[in-house]
Amino acid sequence: TNDTTPTLKGTGTAGHTITVKDAAGQVLATALVADNGTWSATLAQALPQGAQTLNVTESNAAGQSSQPVALALTIDSMAPDAPPVWMAPGSDTGVIGDGITQETRPAIMGTGSQGDRIRVVMPETGEVLTTTVKADGTWTVSPTQALTPGFAGQVAVTATDVAGNTSAPSYLPIRIVVGDLSIVGSVT
Repeated sequence: TNDTTPTLKGTGTAGHTITVKDAAGQVLATALVADNGTWSATLAQALPQGAQTLNVTESNAAGQSSQPVALALTIDSMAPDAPPVWMAPGSDTGVIGDGITQETRPAIMGTGSQGDRIRVVMPETGEVLTTTVKADGTWTVSPTQALTPGFAGQVAVTATDVAGNTSAPSYLPIRIVVGDLSIVGSVT
């Protein structure tokens, strides 16, 4: 989760008290089990980044407690890096990496962490494309809406990790050129 003070929920015996402790035995939350047998407790203290094991116990009015139940969770509130992005080689019909292409629907690709959700927003059309980073760390999307020949703009790309943290955007300049690409460039 990306929530450092998550709300925990569970079931128990109505009227019993639930106690949530960290690995050092510090009480992080308590809750009373409702008449319907459910409880909910929000941690009062923020947990650090990384893997955590919390211990949950249930106590009756006489003060008898259950054996602790271990609850494993991972706190991840750090956004991924902005994803590297480029035009797919088959779409990059200009000099490789110059952002110039004759393709009006250029494939966009990049890298990231396996399982991250990639969101690509195409310029001009506003088309939003989404995909998931594959096991090999790569991703590719292909727009269905064509860009206008002569158009120049930037493709915006973000990555969202499995905990829900979203990166800052990466931008890929793109220019759609028709005709002879050998004459595109600067004149001195």
